[in-house]
Amino acid sequence: MTCMTASVIALTTGKEGWGLGLYALIPIIWGAARTKSEAFWILMIFYLVASRGVYSGTPVFFGDGHPFFGLLLWITSALTLSLPWMALWSGTVSTKGKFLRLLLILFSISIPPIGLWGWCNPLLSAGYIFPRSGVMGLICMYCLWAALWAAKRNTREIRLAVAAVLVMLALFPRATESPVNWETINTSFGRLYSGSDDTLGVYERHCVLGNMLGRTKLKYVVMPETVAGWWGDNTEELWSGITNQFAVSDRTYFIGAEVTKLGTKKYYNVVQVRGANHAVIAQRIPVPISMYRPWSDTGAIADMFGSGICEIGDQKIGVLICYEPFVFWPCFLTMLSSPDVLVIVSNSWWAKHTNLPVLSDQCSASWALLFAKPIVRAKNL
Repeated sequence: MTCMTASVIALTTGKEGWGLGLYALIPIIWGAARTKSEAFWILMIFYLVASRGVYSGTPVFFGDGHPFFGLLLWITSALTLSLPWMALWSGTVSTKGKFLRLLLILFSISIPPIGLWGWCNPLLSAGYIFPRSGVMGLICMYCLWAALWAAKRNTREIRLAVAAVLVMLALFPRATESPVNWETINTSFGRLYSGSDDTLGVYERHCVLGNMLGRTKLKYVVMPETVAGWWGDNTEELWSGITNQFAVSDRTYFIGAEVTKLGTKKYYNVVQVRGANHAVIAQRIPVPISMYRPWSDTGAIADMFGSGICEIGDQKIGVLICYEPFVFWPCFLTMLSSPDVLVIVSNSWWAKHTNLPVLSDQCSASWALLFAKPIVRAKNL
């Protein structure tokens, strides 16, 4: 029954009209497991079902010749996320011991190295259960779980009552706010992958994007991840006319690009900010293996401890790029800096037929709700 409940919760992941509030039930179900094996399978099934888009999306990204690679990544990521829950489960440990074990589990799946792919974190439920509470909401979420194990009598009845309340709170509709004077340009260029150098294709995209940008009216305009391709002196010159127009009219645009690290084959996946303001924000955690390959002399560079914050006038803008909304670490660092607006840019052409684009929206919405921040998103599909 517990495994079935976990799979039902996971099935809501990436479904339109749902949030991640039901994730609050996962530690409760884990705590009710009768054996280590059951605890493991509860979480294994949860992670497999919730991240099902990895299996179908990976072969699209790497090409049709890699179906088993997608299966391997899907199972391996779910396995590594499930192992801490199994290793630290115990049906005989003291209540204090359970508090500490859950804290260690949440810590281990939230920070690198496991945190590099630590998606579907139960703490994401805090945005839906304790909205507008910030870091205190994360603490309250943990304390709520801990309080269930502290109950000495009628534990089963208490757990069922709390679970029912959590379900009602999770299903209560909550909408994120959109910032004033911001607009997005969503694109459908299809296959755009980091590290590409299709010069003609990039130039044609620049022309299309320039025309789209010229039709915008509001003060801040956001375009998706990667759409500008490589960004260097020639690109800067190509965009100088639009940049000057925006600067004169006190407007600013954000555009996803790639910047080569001098003297290497590696690159930074970035958002360029141009017009009335000038900044470059680098991605903290690129997608492991497909982009982030620390063992290789190619691939994207990680900026693990970057804040993802840029200052635009008197505003602090928090930027999450590509994969970052899925994982706890970069989102937490960004929100600790108290941004005024949360900007999400993505390039999800390879996953548009999976649950992953909606899951990204659900994750970013949770952070926006938790910290009461307006949010704007730009996607390429």
